[in-house]
Amino acid sequence: MITTTGLADRLDGHDVAVIDINDPRINTQPNTNLPGPAPDDIAYLIYTSGTTGVPKGVAITHGNVAQLIGSVDAGLAGPGRVWSQWHSYSFDISGWEIFGALLHGGRLVVVPEQVAASPAELHDLLVAERVDVLCQTPSAAGMLSPQGLESVALLVGGEACPVELVQRWAPGRVMINEYGPTETTMWVTLSAPLAPGEEAPPIGSPVAGAALFVLDRWLRPVPPAVVGELYVAGPAVGVGYWRRPGLTGSRFVACPFGGFGARMYRTGDVVRWRADGQLEYLGRADEQVKIRGYRIELGEIQAALSALEGVGQAAVIAREDRPGDKRLVGYVTGSVDPGWLRAKLRERLPEYMVPAAVVVVEALPLTVNGKLDKRALPAPEYADADRYRAPAGPTEELLAGIYARILGVPRVGAEDSFLIWVGIRCRRCGWWPRSMRRWVPGCRCGRCLRRPRWGSWRVVSGVRVPPGWRRCGRWRARRWCRCRLPSSGCGF
Repeated sequence: MITTTGLADRLDGHDVAVIDINDPRINTQPNTNLPGPAPDDIAYLIYTSGTTGVPKGVAITHGNVAQLIGSVDAGLAGPGRVWSQWHSYSFDISGWEIFGALLHGGRLVVVPEQVAASPAELHDLLVAERVDVLCQTPSAAGMLSPQGLESVALLVGGEACPVELVQRWAPGRVMINEYGPTETTMWVTLSAPLAPGEEAPPIGSPVAGAALFVLDRWLRPVPPAVVGELYVAGPAVGVGYWRRPGLTGSRFVACPFGGFGARMYRTGDVVRWRADGQLEYLGRADEQVKIRGYRIELGEIQAALSALEGVGQAAVIAREDRPGDKRLVGYVTGSVDPGWLRAKLRERLPEYMVPAAVVVVEALPLTVNGKLDKRALPAPEYADADRYRAPAGPTEELLAGIYARILGVPRVGAEDSFLIWVGIRCRRCGWWPRSMRRWVPGCRCGRCLRRPRWGSWRVVSGVRVPPGWRRCGRWRARRWCRCRLPSSGCGF
């Protein structure tokens, strides 16, 4: 730490080397310039939690940064262009903002921290400073009004770009979607200017010097339009994780398509090549959640929520507020009714993909880096997810009682969904024999799963035991089902 005599005492007790610029011993040292950094020397170390939740330091060299600056689009950088530095220094995108402006003869507007946290104040600052280039995460840009910023070129990255954001920002201005993990020096792709009406905004094509490979699990290239995992090679690939050799070896792997010693970074992102030569981002490989036996892409549900009328921003996560009880929960901004949203989602998505609850919030919480802060999202009230209707008649009362006891909930209504309440987690159909002790198995379990609302179960479970019938043993019941029931009647 370089400081002065008056401030040096503040560092007492801290394990840090202190150099006092007033120390007379400094005058005894050589006054020649220090050797300049080499391309392979580390320029900075950025700590990121990524998807693991454990902070890890990513080492980036001067050579990595130099190739990034060389990839800046000529239409964005140049003398007189005004860039804003909205991101914190602890977020690597700040390097793009700083170097993109100052190394190309532009002017840099450093946004104060308190202004960066207020969309209204940020908007006023951008207008007053006549900013030309604005870099934002999609979550942050979604809170900013495009009015009065017609001359601003918007670059979004760090998160998946929703269609709704393109509809708001793309008309009348240049809007570009960028992609690049911290491990590959900020950006490795830039999209063509986005246009309203695109179903899925692409993340673009490789910047100069970057080599991108979409591979299957055996590291074989997949054809265009086929889904695979994205690997990045070239001069943008960083050194690795600071003092984490095991993690470095698992993510920075040998590149079979390059020369001796070539490496590539395994991003963990699922993508595919489009017909126009740009990549389409489909989500994280580790964001595929498995609920009730189904593998679900959260991004698909989020896109469906965002497309509904009245929804400003949307996010979907898998919560496990009780051990073993994982449920999908949606969060939206706007003046909308959660019940109406879930009803609309049922028209567009399979039942198992409809969130157990949708929570309306004033604004989606963000981290200091402008990304969605999932830990700050409030817990939902599952009990009020649907309007309660009491079971009608002995048939529904019996099934609802079994249902509530197994799932550990105080009550279930006639319109509650078996799938949404995580019914399949009960060992598939392990609950079925409890009701069959009193009812003839007049249908397959699968038929009830395909009609998961109690209001429709009267049709499939309304078979009563005829007079004169008696209970029989299990092996006889199986034989009886096989011999006496029609092929469409029973699956036991």
